[in-house]
Amino acid sequence: MILGINLSDVRLRVKIPVYSLLQGICSLGLITTLLIFGNSDAFGQGGKNEIDSLKNLAKNSRDSVQFEVYFELLRRTVQSDKNQAFGFAEMALENSRYRGDSLGMVRSYSAMGIIKRSTAELKLAIGYLKSGLEITSRNKYISSKYVNQQKYILNALAGTYTDMANYDKALEYHFESLAIRELERNLEDLGVAYNNIGVVYLAMKDYENGLIYFQKSKAAKDEGKVNYDYVVPLVNIGHCYNGLNRFSDAIQSFLEVFELCKTRDCSKDNLMIVHKALGEAYIGAGYLDKAFSEIATALELSKTLNEPKYESSSLYHLARIYKIRKNYSEAIKMLDESQIVATDKTELRNQVLINYQLYSEISSDQGNFKASNDYQKKYIDLNEAIYNADLIKNIARVQSVFEERENLKIIADKDQILELKEQVIANQRAMSIFIGVITLLVFGLAFVLYTSNRLQHKANRALEAAKTTIEEQNIKLSSQNVLLEDQVNARTQELNDTNASLTKVVDELDHFIYKTSHDIRGPLASLKGICNVAMIDVTDKMALEYLSKLDVSADKLNSILTRLLIINKINHATLTSAPIDFAPIIDEILIQEKKKGIPENLVINRQVNVDVDLKSDNELVAIILENLIDNAIKFHNESPRVTPFVNIRIETEGNKVAIRVIDNGIGIKHIDKEKIFQMFVRASQRSDTGGIGLYLSKLATEKLDGVIDLRTTKEGYTEFIVKLPADLGPILAKRIEVEKKKEIERLAKLEKQKQLQDT
Repeated sequence: MILGINLSDVRLRVKIPVYSLLQGICSLGLITTLLIFGNSDAFGQGGKNEIDSLKNLAKNSRDSVQFEVYFELLRRTVQSDKNQAFGFAEMALENSRYRGDSLGMVRSYSAMGIIKRSTAELKLAIGYLKSGLEITSRNKYISSKYVNQQKYILNALAGTYTDMANYDKALEYHFESLAIRELERNLEDLGVAYNNIGVVYLAMKDYENGLIYFQKSKAAKDEGKVNYDYVVPLVNIGHCYNGLNRFSDAIQSFLEVFELCKTRDCSKDNLMIVHKALGEAYIGAGYLDKAFSEIATALELSKTLNEPKYESSSLYHLARIYKIRKNYSEAIKMLDESQIVATDKTELRNQVLINYQLYSEISSDQGNFKASNDYQKKYIDLNEAIYNADLIKNIARVQSVFEERENLKIIADKDQILELKEQVIANQRAMSIFIGVITLLVFGLAFVLYTSNRLQHKANRALEAAKTTIEEQNIKLSSQNVLLEDQVNARTQELNDTNASLTKVVDELDHFIYKTSHDIRGPLASLKGICNVAMIDVTDKMALEYLSKLDVSADKLNSILTRLLIINKINHATLTSAPIDFAPIIDEILIQEKKKGIPENLVINRQVNVDVDLKSDNELVAIILENLIDNAIKFHNESPRVTPFVNIRIETEGNKVAIRVIDNGIGIKHIDKEKIFQMFVRASQRSDTGGIGLYLSKLATEKLDGVIDLRTTKEGYTEFIVKLPADLGPILAKRIEVEKKKEIERLAKLEKQKQLQDT
């Protein structure tokens, strides 16, 4: 399970300003008590003698001063003794109740909820936070202080529901908090909100949406020059790269965080999370020794800081490493410890869920198929409890409500622009009338002057007649123009309606593919589990052969579903232009291919010319390479008389970069060259992905403004060629410019139609 870092608004671990506390103490005549501390900085240092002195001060104080002393005690003890800190929060609550201080009660409930969340007592945390939220809702119109507390509590509630895997509730509270922050336009607060929304998507394994919100968080911090917790969105961006299997990008992101921590004040909590996340990236990249070292460091920090959810997660990843090394006894030991922490000390259902999955895999590797099936059943039951239909429905509802609010805001902004334009038009009309009046006066004066001259009078008459004729012709032309414009507008409207219908159909198809693929995976997991149990109990050789074929077919169907989801991802990808480093991309692809199984006699050669300089979208380039290389390996020549090979060549050709994948496999002869790139077209019965791989390569290539081709070399080898523009940046900029131009033209037409209606 990938654990993202939440940004907390109620910073119990940050020094609390004490000027208001000092002011209250002075007003009560207790100035001499400050001599105990020496100076005001003593409030931020936190030794045992100072805590004892603060306790004495609390006993001798009353009213708001006593409340602030309790809060200072809470801040000083929350790191070392959370139970003691919680006791001080209860005392602060009792003090504020006695005084009838609603704001103090809110602060106390918030602190109690945050402490309980840090000890993974999540249901208690929600109770305290909701008590505080109820008070802020009743008093938010009285003072802006209640609004500030409200957005902080909404953030803490959302984080707690995320820990409980109630993601619909988490998103609902986060979007409510974001709405308040957008009105205030505080970039630091917006960065917090965007980050924490991304954490929910990260927990749901929706890494694309998570990456979008973490990048928004970083952008807000950069724009506002916010230094506090600057590394947090960078860490979470690395988490997303881990989830997307972009392990080299993840490793680079986490190492950048460690460099930043040399010059910034990074908390032990953040360092713990970065060590664990870097370890996950190293596991994915195959560097197990480095992974073990990083996760072991994270485990020690989690125990020191009393962070059970990170302790459980670190133990789980150590179990993964032992499993990969086939040290199953140590893997089970680590996994048992993780499960104890997850069930006894926390309420983290997601950690228990992935523990079941790993138990099942280890049991299967050991040949204990019955135990594997039992754990698989537990995994399916808990997975359905977490990711049920109501959750998906509620998440869709929450996202729709938020998007509708955004759309209403955009519409309001456009209405304001239209109103301003109408005012400008009204001013122009008034000016036209004024000019018209002046013109009439001038013509009147001219008429009086020319009445003395009959010849001039006749000339004027002839001129007027000519003007009348011209005006009549202009009126006819205007009528024809209006008719023509009406026809053009009608045809344009028909075209727009057709485009809108096509867009809707495409969106519905994408949604259908995405949802159907997800829905089928659950039954597939159940089918595989049933096959495993059946292969234990059934002894008939023919029946076992059928069950084995059924299990293999389920694996193939799961592979097809995964590739259908990639189609959806490509269609909705937000492209970026960045320098492409081909070496780590090819390394990661070959690591995955080795896991599938590469024939021992297959020779793989690669050549990336030193002059290659490609700036494009890293993810789509990886998809192209992955499918072409996988296709070449899959259809290798199995003849014992031939040494099969796959050659990968990347070179510069003018203002393009050419990617060539050449193999001496079985070849593609009986299928038309254009059809081979269509969906569900298979060149051989050896294909186990339903004929989707080459379609994905073509789709990604066209998205990057490139071309893909297939040819047979003079030696009879099969060669796939992809040519991409060397720099995608100007192409993306041009696309944006075209879209803006279309929008401006559309608004201009609407304005023109409105003017015609007014006249």
